[in-house]
Amino acid sequence: MTDAVGMDSNTLAHNRKTRTDGIKLLAFAQVEKELCDLSEHSRSTELLIFTGSSYVVVVVCVALRLVAKVSTKKAKLDDWVIVSAVLLSAISIGCVLKSKCQID
Repeated sequence: MTDAVGMDSNTLAHNRKTRTDGIKLLAFAQVEKELCDLSEHSRSTELLIFTGSSYVVVVVCVALRLVAKVSTKKAKLDDWVIVSAVLLSAISIGCVLKSKCQID
């Protein structure tokens, strides 16, 4: 059976169920916010600042270690593994920063 808008009864029932589910989720989120005392303030900026500054400290420490090891000619495999780990972690940090910039 089709109504005046051209939707059959199955589509209307599905739309009603979807709308009802959405209202329930919204009500749940509001109750959760009240019970858990959640603020609307996002801490993503603080998290990015902390992550970025931590990464800078890591890069400086690894660079100093590498300079010391190379200058004394004692660089071994573990030193190069640390350098590769720092470089690979730059990829994930770059992706996070890129996604953050696109959201804002």
